Amino acid sequence: KKGKNMTNNLKNQTMKLRKIYEAADGTTIEFRRIKNVPAWSHRVIINGTACDWLSNNFKPNSKTAQFYYEKHSPRKEGS
Repeated sequence: KKGKNMTNNLKNQTMKLRKIYEAADGTTIEFRRIKNVPAWSHRVIINGTACDWLSNNFKPNSKTAQFYYEKHSPRKEGS
């Protein structure tokens, strides 16, 4: 029992450090918690590439993920 609880606790801690969202086109937006970087709380990673920083003033959530998705999505031809 003790080992199982420890595994569950580890999974919960991991989930607190990273938040991952997926767009309809399969793009993944990840917010990775960072420390010791003044004014920034998370690194924004899109499809495995670090793209931006999330300010301490904002929380990683679906609305924030949508903002970064639109900001960093490649422009389609004819747009």
